[in-house]
Amino acid sequence: MLISELAQRTNLPIHTIRFYEREGLIDERFFHRGDNRYRYYHEEAVERIEMIKQGQSAGYTITEVRELLLTWDAGELTTDATISYLEDKVGEISRKILELEQIKGYLTQKLDSLRISPETAEIERG
Repeated sequence: MLISELAQRTNLPIHTIRFYEREGLIDERFFHRGDNRYRYYHEEAVERIEMIKQGQSAGYTITEVRELLLTWDAGELTTDATISYLEDKVGEISRKILELEQIKGYLTQKLDSLRISPETAEIERG
């Protein structure tokens, strides 16, 4: 399939697929070149992109997805390694939630003070 069909099947823009290629997430194992030099993608490219999208949806960065895929491709993604990756990500997400809750609390406090006394808030800014 050409990149336009791959883009349609994965609901991604072509430039995102090209980005994945530049980042080494999709390599020559997932396509071959025709005599016209066009890339013809194998069905496995759809599966690979779905794995990438799932990783990103779970909060993994492109770098982390690349590491996971390298481990997967090498046949080294054991259950223990998977548990470790997932535990690390859950911890990271928990820390981000805590940080966002603190920011939310600060902003809510500022909003409340502005709503209670706009004149006082104006004096405090001045």
